[in-house]
Amino acid sequence: HLLQEMVRVVKPGGHLLVQVPNHFSLYGRLRFLFTNNIDTWHYYGDSTRWDFPHIRFYTHAGFVALFEKYQCRVVKDFSHYFFSLPKRRYLPRSLEKALAIYCTRRWPSQWAQGFTLLFERQKYSAPADTSLQRGHLSSQER
Repeated sequence: HLLQEMVRVVKPGGHLLVQVPNHFSLYGRLRFLFTNNIDTWHYYGDSTRWDFPHIRFYTHAGFVALFEKYQCRVVKDFSHYFFSLPKRRYLPRSLEKALAIYCTRRWPSQWAQGFTLLFERQKYSAPADTSLQRGHLSSQER
């Protein structure tokens, strides 16, 4: 219902900037493998397994598809700013940036620690033949 309300209050042509964490990037999967803790990034340090507040987990494609269902399209993807690579601080800055952009654009669900997307609410456009929607018959059907 939150998404539906967000889209409702944004006028057609307006923008939404939305971010969700990706608990299961490659690095998050490795952390889960060794710690067996679903909260791999310790977002909810006081929570236990049975009262974990984050109840939805998204893939990048699933997150985009959810917004497309509400007539929103991706304008820009900022997920490369949340590149998840162990020991990346040992890479030269230019290589790290190039690697982040390449990997998160090609495989965002594996390499981005969070999905940050700018969406635009689409303007509603009437179908080409509106007479069929109104129950009128075209000249060929009469």
